[in-house]
Amino acid sequence: TYTGLGIVKRLIRAGKGRGLIVVPGSDVYNEWAASAPNLGIELHQLESTEDVGRGVSITTYANLANNLHLADREYDWVVFDEAHSLMSSAPAEVTSS
Repeated sequence: TYTGLGIVKRLIRAGKGRGLIVVPGSDVYNEWAASAPNLGIELHQLESTEDVGRGVSITTYANLANNLHLADREYDWVVFDEAHSLMSSAPAEVTSS
């Protein structure tokens, strides 16, 4: 989480403040939300599948999959946390998400 936040902070300092952080679920979201203020980063959680956020926004993979409005906002960058887990299952088969 702190490695990702360090990268986010560098991007913000470079003038790239429109970002989206995508996490697997509430546990990881809570880690990001608790850690971000320690680096002076304000996160805005997407409230629904119609919310596109502002500044540095954070949401879950479930919201990302169902939020068609996200394509209407320009982002400078997107961070996919735990992306290595997206296509893994116990028997190493492709998952549906």
